[in-house]
Amino acid sequence: MAVTKRRRVEYIAVISGILVAMLLMGSFFIKSIQNLLLDEIEESLTEVAEHSAVAVDNKMTGRLEILRSISDLEINKDSKMNLNQKIAEITQEFGNAGFVHIGISDEDGNAVLDDGRMAYIGNQVYFQRAKDGKSNISDSIVDNFGEEKNIVVFASPIYEDDKFAGVVFGTDKTEKLIDLVMDIYNGENRETLILEKNGMIIANDSEKIKNNMNFFTEIYEKTNREQYEKLYGLIHSGKAGSGEYVASEIDKITGIAPIKNTNGWCILIISPVEKVMQKANKVLLMTTAVGFALILFVILAITYFYFFNKRYMEEKYFASIAKKRLKESNSQLKVKDEFIANFSHEIRTPMNVIVGMTYFLKKTELTREQSNYIQKIEISTTLLLGIINDILDLSKIREGKLKLHKQKFTIREVVQMIDDIFSSRIHAKNLEWKIVNHIEEDMVVLGDKQRLLQIIVNIVNNAYKFTEVGSIELSVKKLSENSTDIEFLFSVKDTGIGIAQDNKRRLFLPFEQVEEAITKVYEGTGLGLSICNCFVKLMNGNIWVESELGSGSDFRFTVRLEKMQNKEELDCETHSEILVKEPKPAHVLLVEDNDINAEIAGMLLAELGIQYEWAQDGQQAIEMCKNHEVDYYDLILMDIHMPKMNGYDAAQYIREKLKGSYPIVALTATLIDYELVKKGKGIDDCLLKPFSAVEFKKMVLRYIEKQ
Repeated sequence: MAVTKRRRVEYIAVISGILVAMLLMGSFFIKSIQNLLLDEIEESLTEVAEHSAVAVDNKMTGRLEILRSISDLEINKDSKMNLNQKIAEITQEFGNAGFVHIGISDEDGNAVLDDGRMAYIGNQVYFQRAKDGKSNISDSIVDNFGEEKNIVVFASPIYEDDKFAGVVFGTDKTEKLIDLVMDIYNGENRETLILEKNGMIIANDSEKIKNNMNFFTEIYEKTNREQYEKLYGLIHSGKAGSGEYVASEIDKITGIAPIKNTNGWCILIISPVEKVMQKANKVLLMTTAVGFALILFVILAITYFYFFNKRYMEEKYFASIAKKRLKESNSQLKVKDEFIANFSHEIRTPMNVIVGMTYFLKKTELTREQSNYIQKIEISTTLLLGIINDILDLSKIREGKLKLHKQKFTIREVVQMIDDIFSSRIHAKNLEWKIVNHIEEDMVVLGDKQRLLQIIVNIVNNAYKFTEVGSIELSVKKLSENSTDIEFLFSVKDTGIGIAQDNKRRLFLPFEQVEEAITKVYEGTGLGLSICNCFVKLMNGNIWVESELGSGSDFRFTVRLEKMQNKEELDCETHSEILVKEPKPAHVLLVEDNDINAEIAGMLLAELGIQYEWAQDGQQAIEMCKNHEVDYYDLILMDIHMPKMNGYDAAQYIREKLKGSYPIVALTATLIDYELVKKGKGIDDCLLKPFSAVEFKKMVLRYIEKQ
């Protein structure tokens, strides 16, 4: 029993000791928290005061800027106009410019206000400061303009031939100054004062405080000397800080900040200490609760880690594996994109030769049969370029960078091109080819002609591949029309193998085809319809298919194109030639490492009657520029990918080292270069290979005719 009793005493003693220790620590903790919060509140109030002071200064400075702009008006410098005439002109244009009154004076201080009253301001401090060349804001003064309350005056000097000629000024009631503060900050349970350097309160938001009271007088008797001197020193020295004082039997804490561009004004943001301590106690209670919650959380966390550590490590391991695979996948995509870019460049460069030589071949004497062959070459070139663009478009679709390029065209043009491409092929397969066009021949629209052509070509080509007997029909009609655009419905109907119901939803996904067996027979990449779907969406339309297995398919899509009001004005791309209006003599520098492409560009320039010089790389182009005076050339046509020095470096050297200001147009076969040129690189414009003769001539004339 004695042992048990002793153990109880020991237990009680331990518990009591713990409790006493906790009480002492708690008391110390509470006091520390309270002091810490008071310090933080003082710092917070100071920051609010500083922000408010800056904002008020900005607003008041903005009002001074208005007066400066008015003082710079020519009418104020006109000695033939009297003050009444000048103020009439000012108020007619600016009103009272946001002031209670706005006025103007002569060099002697004789003034007139916007309401026609006369006054003398020559003895006022703000007038003397303005006379000394300073735009300024006055202290609170007794109004000598007929108002009952104190005012502040904003003043800006007027100069005529560098000689002081008077002052433009605006007046505001001091009580309105607090509105500037309240627009910035309106804190709960807080007061805001604006003081002059001598302690005079000129604006406040408190119901218990009146303007024209002296702050120092109000707090002197009840405030601790040390705190009083601290506040007095901050206000008089124009420094930011904080302090405590007693007013109306209430302990208060304040943040102080000076207002620039005034005669020692400052802002006080004030909060009762009692309110601060109430918040401190709430914070303390929350802190204690959070402390216990954290302890509990730590216990639970340790338990969780102990029991579930194995699962955590496994998940971390698998996450690292997934991250590694994602990195490898992104690396592969980067390599793929670089390959596609190089592929585009290597294909487009020789295609530019094909397009160019085809153009000049057409200008020779040809038989009807030869002309037909040339037409087929042009169409096939267009199709080949479309295939290349499909591959590049897929990369852009993945990155969300695909955009439409608008031009003027007619629906008839598109339908005719489709007929030229497929007519002979479809007839050669012993299929019937029908075109039903319900659109007027002269209807001109604005949109991406090439993308629309790609959509129809892809769909008709699918119909051609999957139809062995019967017919293929292309139809187009107008669905709706408003003042700005027209909605069209295109339909490609065939009598082919058809599509099973379960396979329809996969048709417009990338790399999807209906069945493996069909793929082996008819082949295909599975890109066409997914790209079509993307193009249709960009044109604010929809695409779908109506089909049954063994009964043919009807692919339909809608697009919305902009309406053109002037049917006669088609882009020059729709015509085979450009009419040249006697271009003035010009010098063009052609920079191209490919001999055949250089020959084609030279022949096109010759057709325009333009002289040119040829450089085979960027370094040679720089040397040729050095051999002539600055801006000798009217235009530089610059290939990008060249040996010795590329087009970017050459253009940059010409711009920075040679100070050449002539236009530089890039000739490139890489879409990446085309996008970079748009962002600068010292090049003004870009022409993408392969380009047509019309595109080339249009680009050249655009810059030559500017010279």
